[in-house]
Amino acid sequence: MMSSVVLLRYALRSFRTSAATAIWRIKSTQNLCKVRSFSTRSGTGIFGLEHLHRASDWQSIALGTIQKCEQIATEIRSSKPSSHTLQLFDDLSNELCRVLDVMELCRHIHPDPEFIGEAEKWFAVLNSYMQELNADYLLYRPLSELESKSSHLALDREENMMLKSLISDMQRSGIHMPAKTRQKIVELQNKIASLGFEFTRQISRAPTPFSISKEQAKELFSPSMLASFEYVEKRHGKDVYRSDMQTLKHVLHHHPKGEARKLAYLSIYSADASSIQVVESLLGARNQLARMLGYVSYSHFASLDKLVRNPERVREFLLQLNKSLGPKLESELRLLKEEKERTERSSSPIESWEVTFYCNQIRRKLNVESLRLDEYLELEACLQGMFYIANCLFDIRAVEDVTNPEKWHQDVRKFVFFNGSGQSIGTLFLDLYQRPYKYPNSTHFTIQSHRLLKDGSHQLPVIAITMNMEKNSSSKRNSTFLHPFELQTLFHEFGHALHSILSTTRFQNLAGTRTALDFVEMPSHLFEYFARDQRVLQHISKGFGNKTIPQSLVEDMLRNSQLFSGIDAQTQIFYSLLDLELHSSPNVGNGGSVEILKTVQNEYTPFRYVEGTAWHTRFGHLYGYASCYYSYLVAKVLASKIWQRLFSDNPLSKESGRLLREKVLMVGGSQSPQEILESILGNDMRADRFLIELGIDSVGLEECPCIHTGTDN
Repeated sequence: MMSSVVLLRYALRSFRTSAATAIWRIKSTQNLCKVRSFSTRSGTGIFGLEHLHRASDWQSIALGTIQKCEQIATEIRSSKPSSHTLQLFDDLSNELCRVLDVMELCRHIHPDPEFIGEAEKWFAVLNSYMQELNADYLLYRPLSELESKSSHLALDREENMMLKSLISDMQRSGIHMPAKTRQKIVELQNKIASLGFEFTRQISRAPTPFSISKEQAKELFSPSMLASFEYVEKRHGKDVYRSDMQTLKHVLHHHPKGEARKLAYLSIYSADASSIQVVESLLGARNQLARMLGYVSYSHFASLDKLVRNPERVREFLLQLNKSLGPKLESELRLLKEEKERTERSSSPIESWEVTFYCNQIRRKLNVESLRLDEYLELEACLQGMFYIANCLFDIRAVEDVTNPEKWHQDVRKFVFFNGSGQSIGTLFLDLYQRPYKYPNSTHFTIQSHRLLKDGSHQLPVIAITMNMEKNSSSKRNSTFLHPFELQTLFHEFGHALHSILSTTRFQNLAGTRTALDFVEMPSHLFEYFARDQRVLQHISKGFGNKTIPQSLVEDMLRNSQLFSGIDAQTQIFYSLLDLELHSSPNVGNGGSVEILKTVQNEYTPFRYVEGTAWHTRFGHLYGYASCYYSYLVAKVLASKIWQRLFSDNPLSKESGRLLREKVLMVGGSQSPQEILESILGNDMRADRFLIELGIDSVGLEECPCIHTGTDN
């Protein structure tokens, strides 16, 4: 998930979440671990952050950062506005980002809960200080004066973009308002940050206990399954059990009896009043902030710096896309209903707790659920194949640094990238295996961004990719093998990493992924295509035992990707519309968010809302992608067009790699997304290629959904 916070624009991470049911920072006592940092008191600190060796070091690092920032802020306030002012602002941003970004990484993946707690505590302190800077009129005044003189100072293109970005961000923080109002805005932003932490914590809450009679328990569950549940108490003549998320997800996806799946669904997606209140407090605070700043809703406030600058345009695009799915979706629903009739002799509608189960049943019958492709996708071969693509396209190579004093766990690996001249251009950490206290979804974190230093040298980007693979998933194997979806996910996150590593912007505030949220996912989705391309897969398979993947397996994978692509796409549309509506409606308090969930689900999906559930309380993207979850669909549409135009004929084309590097990856946020896309696609932002890949080729050009960019209404 990418996040942009006014003055800083510190791009925290790129979350990739399926069904938004993230369970993180596992707290069950049997999973607690006492693993400590691998950094010593000498040399480079953990994550490459100087002086970070123990959890208690966060205090001195945070306070030292504030002291350095105050010195820079004092110079900005007292200096005559010039292009040097922009450099000072980037110095200020860099000092904050290099610590805040590492804190964000630490609190999500460090193996030591003490480190996590201290990172969260001092993140709150530093974030509050950052909000005060954003509301400091004496910092804004030099920017305002510089803007009025910009035509005389002959600022270059990147300087103008930097100036425009800083002014826009501070204005969106209420800098133009009276001092008392600015202070209230700071307090509200701190409240939103605090509620965001609380929300991400409560996402990981344990599933709700469920009640069941002894007779029903024997009918639905085997003795071994029943024994895996934790008995809680007897209530109203029924036994109350508690189970963990993994077990309940297995029941939901694979149990042959519908009543068992319904129990699991209700246990997972039910929420108590306090969990709902956290979400509604967060949404309410955002709505209050937007209205204080003069916007109709938070979705209008959030859309100002996006590729699609109008929530009405976003909604129009989503509804057009939903309409285009019609025939494909109907055929998929028919398959599910027929399978249900064969299995349960029931013609009742497909319920929410039945969708995944019947999709799995049909895949099994068509022999496409287990593709056996993983036998060819050994991790080391996949990494070498991934780096080989980067070498072919961008003339860069990756070399592993086995010394790695910055690592935070023994599984972490460090790769340094070099350009064709042998110069180091950036560092990538890979933290790929699951463990307690680690965020369970695949993620890209920025540790440090590229910038040009005063002496002409470069601050090199440092990136971390985290995943949750199982080590040696088969006892018969000595290596880790990837499912095709895991390979696509790895390539997705690598696309984000390359966006940062190949950035050449002067200002870190505009580097790499520090660009519009609904554009930043495009390079990562583009790189997923390489993981689905037969020519690339054959190269990867030959890296492990010189094997050749049978053509039939690749065809199976492609057929599997289209089998229920309509349902998958509509699910993403539903998530996007829900996110948009929750951030557009003033009626999110006192249970209003549940009513919005119910209305959106019943209106835009064929699967009815299940009474008593509050699925959105586990929707992690509500925090980081506030009103911008639609970004994933926009990225898919754009990536499909760029792949077709640049790489479909030759995925290793050096000329296409050069175009992608020079027009997209190098420029980061120093150009608008509209300019970048027009340089590659012209004005063609239609979703025709995306729909064809879903198996829909009957949409005419006039009816084809199109991404509308710019400020038009």
